[in-house]
Amino acid sequence: MINLYSGTGRLPPPSVPLGTYDHLKTKALAPPKVGEDEFDNHVSDAAQYGRAEFWDDRYSTEVEPFEWYYEYSYFSPIIRDLVPLDAKVFIAGCGTSLFPQDMVNDGYQNITAFDISRVAIATQKLRCQDRYPQITWLQGNIVDTDLPEGSFDVIIDKALLDALMCASMGEVSAKLYRIEADRLLKSDGLFIVITFGNPEIRLPLLEQNDLDVEYFTPWKTTVQAVMKPKQYPNEVLDPDDPDSLYFIYCLRKIPELVKAKLVKERKLIIKKNKKVARGTKRSSNL
Repeated sequence: MINLYSGTGRLPPPSVPLGTYDHLKTKALAPPKVGEDEFDNHVSDAAQYGRAEFWDDRYSTEVEPFEWYYEYSYFSPIIRDLVPLDAKVFIAGCGTSLFPQDMVNDGYQNITAFDISRVAIATQKLRCQDRYPQITWLQGNIVDTDLPEGSFDVIIDKALLDALMCASMGEVSAKLYRIEADRLLKSDGLFIVITFGNPEIRLPLLEQNDLDVEYFTPWKTTVQAVMKPKQYPNEVLDPDDPDSLYFIYCLRKIPELVKAKLVKERKLIIKKNKKVARGTKRSSNL
């Protein structure tokens, strides 16, 4: 596994040799690609991906667990390297995936699994019953969770950002999601995003590096890539072709950057309050 990108504000070269987890032999659970974007194979109107009703309808007709891309075991070497077993983990957009249960089976003890679909969460609760007390199941909107600030050590996203970008107002939703992820993470927290999106199209959504601009992201980003498993024996995958890869974005909050952001935000609030006060004073003198 080779890092493609480390730091902020620059993109990787167009062609970089990639390392892979060649020892992993995992059955592909995602539907085969048929020459179109992966999400386009599942629904004719991808713009509905932002609607809870769409997911409720979908999960109401799907009995078996569904894995976007691949199951936990395919990505577990990366996750085990990055996430301690005692971390408080938030899984964003869990759907009916077995990802949360597989993490518990791998030794993780504090998992919050979150999804927009009440049907998906109800299905997960019914499936698990009392067998996974380490998992808390929550339903809500990822761009506005109402959960306390700094609740989690790690947020893991497998395909949620991609789904948001398929929906109408995708970039707006992605920005709000990024802001909420920053709010939910502790000052040294880690945001892991597993996506088919290459750095040129995903980094602008995940980073805002100007401290003088609102919603600065106080994290350092590294990007890794792993080859997609073959869907059929004769499939040809090219490590220089982004369509042959999954990208794993690791966004680690830096406490010093968090402090700098807070100082800047306080200054902006003071400046705004002074401006309002001056406007109020002028109005009262009229």
